[in-house]
This record gives sequence, structure tokens and C-alpha cells, in this order.
Amino acid sequence: MTKREKDFSLPFSGEWFLLVLTTVLLAGALFGAWRSREIDAFLREELLRSTRVLAETIDVRDVRALSGSARDVGTPQYESFKTYFRSIIQAFPESRFLTLVGRRYDGRVFFYVDSEPPGSKDESPPGEVYDAVDPGFLPAFDEARAVVAGPVEDQWGTWVSAWVPLIEPGSDRVRAVLALDVSGDEWQRRLDRAKLLPALTALLLTGLLFAGRFLIERRSRMEGRRYSYLEFALVLTFGLVLTASVAWMVHERENHSHAHAFSIIAEARSARMNDSLRNLRQFVLEGTSRFIEARTELDFPSFRTYAQHLSSAPEIGAIIWSPAVAADRREEFESVVRDEWRRPLVIGERDASGAMVRAGERAIYFPVLFRSPMTGSEFSAGEDLFSFPEIRKAIRTAEKSGRASAVFFPLQRGRNASTALLVCRPLFSSVFGDSLKGVVLALFLPDRLPHEVLPESDDVTIARFEALFPEAPSQRLGMWNERNDSEGYVFVRPLFAFDRAFAASLRPGQSFLKYHRARMGWFTAASGGVVTIALALFVAFSANRREILEEIVEQRTAELRRSEARHRLAGQIYRSLSEGVVVTDPEGYILDGNEALERLTGYPLGEILGKRPGMFSAQRKQGEDSLRFWEYLREHGAWQGETWNRRKDGSAYPVWLTVNAVKDENGDVSQYAGVLTDIGDIKSEQQRLSHLAYHDSLTGLPNRLLLADRLEMALARSRRERTYVATLFLDLDGFKEINDTYGHETGDVLLASIARRLSETVREQDTVARLGGDEFVLVFDGLGTLEEAQGLRGRIEALFSEPFNVGEFTLLCSVSAGLAVHRPGDGATAQDLISAADTRMYEEKARRKSWKALSADRA
Repeated sequence: MTKREKDFSLPFSGEWFLLVLTTVLLAGALFGAWRSREIDAFLREELLRSTRVLAETIDVRDVRALSGSARDVGTPQYESFKTYFRSIIQAFPESRFLTLVGRRYDGRVFFYVDSEPPGSKDESPPGEVYDAVDPGFLPAFDEARAVVAGPVEDQWGTWVSAWVPLIEPGSDRVRAVLALDVSGDEWQRRLDRAKLLPALTALLLTGLLFAGRFLIERRSRMEGRRYSYLEFALVLTFGLVLTASVAWMVHERENHSHAHAFSIIAEARSARMNDSLRNLRQFVLEGTSRFIEARTELDFPSFRTYAQHLSSAPEIGAIIWSPAVAADRREEFESVVRDEWRRPLVIGERDASGAMVRAGERAIYFPVLFRSPMTGSEFSAGEDLFSFPEIRKAIRTAEKSGRASAVFFPLQRGRNASTALLVCRPLFSSVFGDSLKGVVLALFLPDRLPHEVLPESDDVTIARFEALFPEAPSQRLGMWNERNDSEGYVFVRPLFAFDRAFAASLRPGQSFLKYHRARMGWFTAASGGVVTIALALFVAFSANRREILEEIVEQRTAELRRSEARHRLAGQIYRSLSEGVVVTDPEGYILDGNEALERLTGYPLGEILGKRPGMFSAQRKQGEDSLRFWEYLREHGAWQGETWNRRKDGSAYPVWLTVNAVKDENGDVSQYAGVLTDIGDIKSEQQRLSHLAYHDSLTGLPNRLLLADRLEMALARSRRERTYVATLFLDLDGFKEINDTYGHETGDVLLASIARRLSETVREQDTVARLGGDEFVLVFDGLGTLEEAQGLRGRIEALFSEPFNVGEFTLLCSVSAGLAVHRPGDGATAQDLISAADTRMYEEKARRKSWKALSADRA
């Protein structure tokens, strides 16, 4: 075994291996126990928080009405608590029992009410003694503090329970304790799952240690480099497994911390929900009812003065007073009572189309007498509330129980449909034996809760608000920011009002999510990965120094070979380029050039080394141009453009020159490289194409484009020098007959002959152009008088008095001419001048035809 193998195999020797193995397993057990205790503390705190918010919904005054005996069954308070517990337990799916317990003077704990359905085997009837109570729950009575105890066992199973005392207002006396139970078995399973990751990590690391020991022993019996990087692979795998496990535990711990923070914030933010419903009960309903009871005669101004402030709350849609009117008092009521508009009040109802009609016959009516606000209410003045079946049921329930009763009422405001809570509070008249005097109604709008409860909060938002029912689906009353559970945390705020259970689900807002992002897990994973890779590289380098050095030498040798091959290839390309390449030093003296440069310039390479590239230039002012060229090149590092060079034999030729600065590793210019491309053929082709673009292909004369350009120039000189410009428009007579008689080839030769004769006749500054077909235009520039223009016209017309030799034919061709003259000071354009000459030519042609016709008639 080599020294390297002895050094690395030390942890895998007998005693060291057992020590490392024991350390890994012990660390896994300790981490599992620590993680289990941390999860247990988190679960206990969240269970206590859920129980505490449930306790906040219970009014101790309602608990006073319970006797804690079988007499409670059937009483409104007991039935209200029973329905509430059975409904609200659905908002806490991990919980099994919700119980209200008390303690007698002898210290025995008994049940008031629980969340089990009536008659079930697990139900605890009121007054039943809880003999199996664990001593850990008693501080809730003795010290008036909330406690969480368990797991404990009783006749119902194993439980972890949170007990929160309900304190009498104005004293320290514990009236009752609210208990929320979760399954102890499920609790223990969650704690066991918390231990699972450390345990699996420890077992996996143990397996890696055994595999490493086996491979180290196997390598010691083998030759070659088959396991050269075994150390690197083992350390890397070990570190990555440990990093992933720790990062996941850190991530979960951070999530629990964020969930705990959100629960605290959400609990504080949503506390106003209880206040909102409590105000609806105590101030809106109770206050309005006592106000009406205290008035012997109630008019609308008094009602509006009292109720308009209460109805200004966003969540209060309307406050309504509806008296009870017996059928035999209907006519008297309608003839005496006036509504808020001082109009007779007619008891009505809505027909199938929604129109208000007179109410049908029934034993009793509950017409809307007063309402606040007057406008926007869902019910019209005089509308009989008994015509709505759901409101009729709520009124009967309130009359029977003597307590406020609520009913869900659908609302349609424009295109938006929602569900409101209509709360009825009965008023009784003692004069007629506690008969029902009427009802006070308040329309509660749950969809206004976010604006009322969380008006300025961005860290908590209400996702939905729903009503809960025993063993029945919930009814959603409002939904705002519903998200998937995986996207955030959820806090449930239970609410209890008017014998109904409600639950508001709150989720984190943008502000909370912004400052509570899960970062530590990713940071731990990244940090652990970097440390693991660095440690694995260090171990691999330490254990494989010789092999690594040999590989480095081989890599450097291979790189040198590739570099030499690239240099040879670059040299071959440099020598075989068809463009000339010249290399100079930073001062501009030639260092090297390729064979193409020798062919292009005609100079052998030996004659140009050490000289400046300016020796190739054909420019006259080389000194000044060269100075500007080198200044630009030093400033910008590159230059390209067209220039003219001269070969050794003296011939000039155009080149396209591209020069670039070559910099060393320090960024300083070491050479300049220039590429010279001969563009003589390109220039010739450009000139040929330019000539074709501006000249007639048959006669070689300027075409219409070049004619317009030259005429514009002549007009500009005319305005500047106060001279005349004349335009002569020629059209051959009988040219079509020549083509038809002798052929188009003869016609083309004739046109070329005419063009040649015209060009030989005019002056040097004049222009002869062919517009197309048998039309020619002549421009006479720099004329002094009109007579001079007329003389040139006569001279041109005289040319056609002599015949033209066209091949084997001798042809006589006449011409029609039109002359237009531009005088100094005229504002005519080139097109105006040509058009005028063209018009006069056609006028002359027409006169000739008329003269010929007249001559023929006379003959």
C-alpha cells in the first residue's frame, strides 16, 4: 500500500472506523431528537393559538345561562353552543373534539357541551363528570392560564389537548374552560416523521462509509488507475448527502418560523372581526331595539338621527324597523302610518316579475316602516318581510327563542351577486302579554370585511369568508385572494354570532411574502455545496498529487502541440491569402508581408522591409494624409477605406485597405496588420453600370436621367450668369415607314448615324440626348441671344437635308423640331423646358401635315 493509500485509509481502519461510525449514528439520533422536540413545541403553540381564537368567540354571559346539568338540553344557549361546536370543528380538520368544561366546588371537572352529534357514543352529556382528567390541565382552573398537555389517555383514546380558561369580566374567576383535542397517535406520527430525515441521513452515511472501506481495500489489491479518484467521489457524495439533509431541515425550520410569525400577525390583525360582529349584536341590534322600546311614539326623523351613524359602517348594508301588523289592523295601519317620505304606507309584496303589488291576505304582516339609509336598501318601504320565506323562518325562530336570529339573503347589485347576513332581533310588547311587537333587522355585508377589518394591511389578506353548518357543506359568503395551499400559510379565524358559526381564512399579503421568503435552505445548500466541492478537491489533490501533476504536464504538452499546430495553420493561411497582407511595428515600419502583397505591389519582400507603407501610395499629398491616417489609427485602433496605390512599374490601381491594431497581453499596441484588396475590376464594373444607367444603349447618348441632370445644371448657370438656355426637341418624320420597309436593324443603324452626326455638330458644352424611339433632345448652354438659339436650330435642321448612308441603303430622313428658350430671370424647371419644346415640336408636325394636305388639294 502506498503512502497516499495509508493516509486516506486511516478513517477506515478498525478502531477509527468504529469511532466514525458511532459518531455518525449518534449525531443522527441527536438531530432527530432535537428536531422532534422543535416540531412538538411548534405544534403545541399552534394548537394553543387555535384554541385561544376559538375561546375569543364565546361570550361568557352565554355560559352563565348554562347550569352544567341535564336541564341544559333544549335550552337556547345549549343548542346554540352545540350547533356552533359541531360546525366550527370543521374549520380545524386535525382536531377531534371541541369541549366546554367547568369545575364544581368539590374540584370535580364536568362537561357543559361538546362537539359530538346528539346521541353518538362519544357524546358527553351536560353535567357528566370527567374523572380521567390529567393533572396537567388543572392549571387552567387553578392559575387561570392556558395549557397544553399530553399525550394523555382516557376512555376516548390518546389525546393532546389545549385548555384555555374563560374569565368572568371584571374578575379573575374562571367561569369555564374551552378544550380542543387532537389525536395523540397522529401527533406522535408527526414527531416520528420529524426524526425520519436525520435517521435516514445517518443510515445513508453509514452505508457510504462501508462502501468506501470496501473500495479502499479492493484498490489496494489492484494495479492501475481504475480507482484514482475514489477519494474525491467518496468525499463529494458524503458531503452532498449531508448538505442536502441539513438544507432541507433548515428549510423546514424556516418555514415553521414564518408560519409562526404569520399566525401571530394574522391573529392580531383579524381580532377586529370579533369586534365587528360583537358591535353588530350589542350596538346595532341591541342599541336600536332599546331605542325603539324607549320611544312611546316613533317617527322617521328620530329613527334616522339614531340609526344613520350605525348604518354608516361599510359592513352594515341597512338597519330596518319592521312592526308586527295583524290582519285586522291592516287597514288602520295603512290609513294612519306614513313612511319616511310622508306618504301613506301600503303593505305590499313583489310579484313574479319583481314589481311591487299589494300584499295578499295573511294572519300577520311585517312591513318595512323605517330604514337607514333611505336609498340603496334592498327592501322598499311598506314591503312585507313575511313574503320572503327565509326571513319568515328567521322571524319565527327569533320569536320562539327570544334571541337574535340570522338568515342568509342573496343580493344582486348590478352585475355583482353576493350573499348577505340578515339578522333579526325581536321586540316584545309587555302590554299584550309579551306578544311580538316587531323586529329590528340589520343587513350584514361580509364582502366588505377586508375593507373594514384590514383597511391598510398588506401583510395579511382575507382569502374567503364562509358559514359553517353541522355535518353539511360550508356556504361561501365572500372570496378575495384565494390561493393554493402550497403558495403560503393559512390562518383560520373562527367567528360565532347569532347562533351561527363562521370562519375567515387569512393568507399572507405581498408585504409578508416579500420579507419572509424561504432563503436559508437555499443558502445552506449553496454554502454546503461549495464547501463540499472544495473539500473533495483538496482531498483528491492531496491523495493524487503525483497523478494530477502528470495529468497537468500532459495537458500542457497537448496544449503546446495544439498551439503549434494553430500557428502553423495560421502561417499557411497567411501565406496563401489572395489579399495582400502587410505587418508593421507601432511606428509604422514594415516587418513582414505575404506573397500576395508582392504580386499586388510588384515589390519583392526584401525591398520593402524596414520602409513605410506610404511607398505604395499614389496620392499626391502623402505627408499630410499619412499624418492624419496614423493619428486616427492610434486613436481608434482600426481604419478601413478606399485608396489608390502605385505599383513598382508606375501603374496606379484602387485598393480597399483595412488596418487593425494588434495588442499584447498588457493592452499595448505591438503591431499593425493591414489587408489590401485590389478593387480595380470592381471599379471598372461600377463605371460600366453607371454608364448604362445614364446613357442610351443603342446610340451611347445621355438618356432621360442624365439629360434632366445636365439641363438643371445649365439652368443654374443661366440664373447665375444671366445667359440663355435652349432646348431643341427632335422627332424623325416617317421613321415607322423606314422600320416597316427596311427592317428594325436598318432603323437602329439610322438612329446611330443620326446620333453621331448630331454629336459632331454641336458645341462642346452642349448636350445631345435620346429619350427613346425616334425622339432626340438637344440642350444649348451659355447662349447670349435668342437669335443665336434660332441659328443653332437652323444648323441642326440643315443636317437632315443630306441623306444618310445606312449599309447598302441611302436614306433621306426629315425631322420635326420644337425649340424652347429659357431667358434670364425665368423660373422654369428642366421638365417645364422639355415639355414646352415637345409641345412646339408637335405643333410644327401638325402644321406640316396641314400644309401637305393643302398642297395635295390644290394639285
